[in-house]
Amino acid sequence: MTLSLKVSRRKGDAKPKFIEQKKAEPVKPAEPETTERVIGFNDKIYMNRINAETATTKEAEACLERPIQKSADIMSLVTPIVEKVKHEGDKALLELTAKFDGVELAAPILNAPFDESMMQITDAVKIAIDISLENIRVFHEAQNQNEVMTVETCPSVYCSRFTSCTKLPFLPS
Repeated sequence: MTLSLKVSRRKGDAKPKFIEQKKAEPVKPAEPETTERVIGFNDKIYMNRINAETATTKEAEACLERPIQKSADIMSLVTPIVEKVKHEGDKALLELTAKFDGVELAAPILNAPFDESMMQITDAVKIAIDISLENIRVFHEAQNQNEVMTVETCPSVYCSRFTSCTKLPFLPS
């Protein structure tokens, strides 16, 4: 039996004649497909929205892609928040709630008895809460394992976990 390998040749564009032609042509800078936005601690974050009826296929597919986030980038945002809460306690919680949730609270805890209007939620919200509780239960029950795991918390939603020895900067030693 003989193995045959496909051999491909370069197109020859590295020859001096071609390089001289390239120099004569004006070089147009390539436009980046996406621009990376650096989010500061005090920046507001807005959700991107598109109209599915008028969006192009490319726009719709881009919205469905899961963002790739580096742990270091996430930690650079999370660590200052955790440190602020560590040092300032309830005061920080109240400030951060106002900043991120747009709600001014008098205290970080709502004590019973609750106003009747606070107890009225729709059936859709009740179902969403039940689904969330079940997703959390399924995922954390599976965390008792030491190997890499993937859990389908609800149809087509997969959460993965693996053990690592990373020291998180905001945890006490």
